[in-house]
Amino acid sequence: MERVALPRLGLAERDRRHAAVRAAMTENGLDCIVAPENTGEWDACQPDVRYLTTIGGGGTAAAVVFPAQGEPTAIVREPRRVAFWQAAQGWVADIRATREGRWGEAMASALGDHCGGRARVGIAGLEGVLRFPDGTMSSGELDALRRAFPDAEFVDATALMHDVRQVKSAEEIALVERAQVCADAIGEAVFEHARAGVSEHALYAEMMAAHIRSGGEVPAMLLIGIGKAPSQAFLMPTFRALEDGDILICESEIKYAGYMAQSIEAVSLGPPEAEYERLFEASLSCFGILLDAMRPGVPYAELIRLWGAHMERAGLKAAPTMGHGLGLGQDGPTTRAGGDAQGRTVEAGHCFILKPWATSADGERAMRAGNTVVVEEHGARRLGRLPMEFKIL
Repeated sequence: MERVALPRLGLAERDRRHAAVRAAMTENGLDCIVAPENTGEWDACQPDVRYLTTIGGGGTAAAVVFPAQGEPTAIVREPRRVAFWQAAQGWVADIRATREGRWGEAMASALGDHCGGRARVGIAGLEGVLRFPDGTMSSGELDALRRAFPDAEFVDATALMHDVRQVKSAEEIALVERAQVCADAIGEAVFEHARAGVSEHALYAEMMAAHIRSGGEVPAMLLIGIGKAPSQAFLMPTFRALEDGDILICESEIKYAGYMAQSIEAVSLGPPEAEYERLFEASLSCFGILLDAMRPGVPYAELIRLWGAHMERAGLKAAPTMGHGLGLGQDGPTTRAGGDAQGRTVEAGHCFILKPWATSADGERAMRAGNTVVVEEHGARRLGRLPMEFKIL
């Protein structure tokens, strides 16, 4: 099969990642890491597979067995997927298929080729996944591994992989920047097509089409909240048509080569309520304060404190979130009012969707201004190119 035209990262990037993961494995006494397949949350639940192999996207289910020494083994669901992924990337040569979707069996077979019976094996996704604390590996898969290796020790490697992935290289940041181009295209589609009488489905189709035309990858998360007094965005369009006086909250977390960026747009079809303008301005001014404060060495807890104090001075609530990490999926930290962001500190190489929500005192209305930011040596930089404004159409 001839080479598949998909974005590729260089071999130096592969070697950097593999070395970093193996250093962490040595520190934790691991012989192998197994990262299972899971296409949940818009393909965001198998980030470690993609980080180690670049295989994934478009709903592709993939797993990897990554040894402390030697070449990794990637697994896809069906034999007919093998040739495609061999031609679509240059990082992994050993790609296998499951037998009729028996992932546990396939992972056990690959593990047997790399590790002995008394191995200490880390499972990325066993527990403590950011939005899935119960884990993203099925009990059947884990049972299959335990049956095949009754003397092995299976431990959680979710935090190990997350901590390696959190600091991005220059090549990774370039992909996040490219993803922001796709996110901005979605915002422009909203500005162009949101009009009274247009159905939510038609608007959603224009948003998705703009993303794909820009090179974006599906599945992607496009949230929209539309109405006279919205406070939240939802996972799918309704069968309602837009009306004069509607306010649109659009939050698109999309992907380019697996890397995520967000576009957050606030739009009003005609003059909005003064309260919504006040909420947006409070969020926008807070965004500027936090962007200035977001420097290496600053605890995320301090940023959360600044967000809360800013909203309190405005007579508003800091809720529900200030933002979260961005990358290949399930990226921390998460931030909640009064929290400590899992004790994490800002570092150069962090990518973050900064969106300090402003919520009315009664909790009935909420708005946010937000954008993807990357932390560099001397501070944070916003990636989006569209003006951050409450746009009136």
